[in-house]
Amino acid sequence: MQGTNKVYNSIAHAISDIFEKEGFRGFYRGLWPSITQIMPYMGLMFFSYEGLCSITQTLKDKRIISENHKRTDDMICGSLAGIISKTGVFPLDVVRKRLQVQGPHLMEYVVSTIPSYAQQNTVIGCMRKIVYTEGVLGLYKGIVPGLLKAGPSGAVYFLMFELAKDGITNLKDSGLQVVPEKSVFNLQ
Repeated sequence: MQGTNKVYNSIAHAISDIFEKEGFRGFYRGLWPSITQIMPYMGLMFFSYEGLCSITQTLKDKRIISENHKRTDDMICGSLAGIISKTGVFPLDVVRKRLQVQGPHLMEYVVSTIPSYAQQNTVIGCMRKIVYTEGVLGLYKGIVPGLLKAGPSGAVYFLMFELAKDGITNLKDSGLQVVPEKSVFNLQ
């Protein structure tokens, strides 16, 4: 956001400038949208993944699709789940990013057209201003790059999830004891 005319010369300079001009709270701008975004994001991601896996299994049972591609199916369902969940919470992502760039140097950034949300320094206030000034689609600005990242990351996330789940299940089924009976904390 700084461009060629740097507002901050280094990370140390940024930290001292933010603390000096905005206080401790300046480091946490955009925190609430981040926190409020993660629970629905993960909930939507697992909910849609399980639903997509269920649909995939139904298609396999009816022999519409092949049984032979479990890992590919996991990745496709994971990718779609990532895209669905990112789309669902994307307005909170936009608000988070908009609130994070607010501050005393707002007009010094390379993109000088960033609106000020000083009066609406809340998630709802920022959303209202975006909708009022840019329309509802303003809440989805930049969604294409977000989805281009969400698809592959969802695929990898759920592939690793399924591999770990299968590994733990195989360990349990093999009779190997995963958790020792006596714990270090149970010194009797």
